[in-house]
Order: sequence, then C-alpha cells, then structure tokens
Amino acid sequence: VNLGNIDADVSMSWNNTLIDYATSNGSTGNEAIYCSVASGKTLTINVTGGDAPTYNNAGAGTVTVVSSFDHIITGLELNTEVTYVTAGTTTELFHVENATVSDGDGKYKTTYSHGGGANVDILIHHVDYKPDISNIIGITLPSAEATVKVQMFEDENYYNP
Repeated sequence: VNLGNIDADVSMSWNNTLIDYATSNGSTGNEAIYCSVASGKTLTINVTGGDAPTYNNAGAGTVTVVSSFDHIITGLELNTEVTYVTAGTTTELFHVENATVSDGDGKYKTTYSHGGGANVDILIHHVDYKPDISNIIGITLPSAEATVKVQMFEDENYYNP
C-alpha cells in the first residue's frame, strides 16, 4: 500500500491479512506499507484486526504501529477472579475481581486487551472450586485475538455454612 507523502500527524486504522510480505521494517520493497513521513511528523497505524504491517518509511518522520488484541477466557463460573501476571512473577498486568459477563454457553468470560507477545501466567480463583487447577502457566499471548476455554472443578472440601 503506497500512502505517498505524509506532511501532517496522521492516524489510520489497519485491518488486513498479509501474505508474502517482508517480516520486518526496512527498504526491501516488499514491506506492506510504503510512505514518506515528513520530519517532525508521525504516522500512527492502529491495527484493529488482521496482521500488523511492516513498512518502508522513506521520510525522516516517525511511523508507529499500535496493535491491540483480545485474549478471552470462557467457561468460568459466576464471580470467578482472574489475574494475568508476567510469567514467573507477581507483576499484575490485568485483573478482574468477579467475572460476570456471559460467554453464551451458560458460563462466564473475561477479556484482556494486550499488544501480543507477552509471556504470562493466568491465575483463576473461585472459593467454591479447586484452587490452581484451572491456572494457565507460561503462555505467550498471540498477536491475534484468541479464546481459551477453561474447566473448573468443584472443591468438595470447601464448606461455607
């Protein structure tokens, strides 16, 4: 896609699937986007779906590609607590105290919007269900929307009169 000369700060949306284009930015001539951004100006490409584009910027300005993808967990029980942390740490990236949004299958879901590529642990907790059995440890969030269905098992040892 030839965007030509860009002489002002510009934002655009991008929702395209790419096949056989360069996998990194540069000047091979096979990048998905060609542009010439003027010095001191910025082209912001907001990826709303599809693949993040590579670009060849012939100008002295800046090109920024912003990607956001949804990671959805379904199969949760009502009021399940879900926390995403950086893998192997306690650094919290996202937290839902009570999952209350229906997943359409009689259970509940959470949605975490992210930039893709982060290695995370997903901690899933509900007092009436076995602790830690539904946790998802050490996954890399894909650079695309993804849905993971979990199974939760009642904790036969938990009793709250």
